[in-house]
Amino acid sequence: MAIQEGERFDPSTKRWVGKVTLPTHTGLARKALVFMVAGLTRRYKDAVAYYFTNKRDPACEAGDTGKAMADIITTGMKTTEKRYLCTQYCEAPSPAKQNTSKN
Repeated sequence: MAIQEGERFDPSTKRWVGKVTLPTHTGLARKALVFMVAGLTRRYKDAVAYYFTNKRDPACEAGDTGKAMADIITTGMKTTEKRYLCTQYCEAPSPAKQNTSKN
């Protein structure tokens, strides 16, 4: 997705924003790259990561971007799997098991 290139100060975080965040890339961001997962048997979509990109850093080797993306995808899949399993199979404590005594 194309975004407007520029650097701005974010007063809520007291930081400058607008630079690339994808490893092996350099400069001010001109594109947003969103990694998403989708369910195959159930209706499920989740954005697991997003990065701002521009152009590959000339100091990096050609395969470095692919390695960085593979790491991002692997981490995103693990995070999504934990999040999905917990929402499907983690149980809230039953009222009988909750501590109702007042101190």
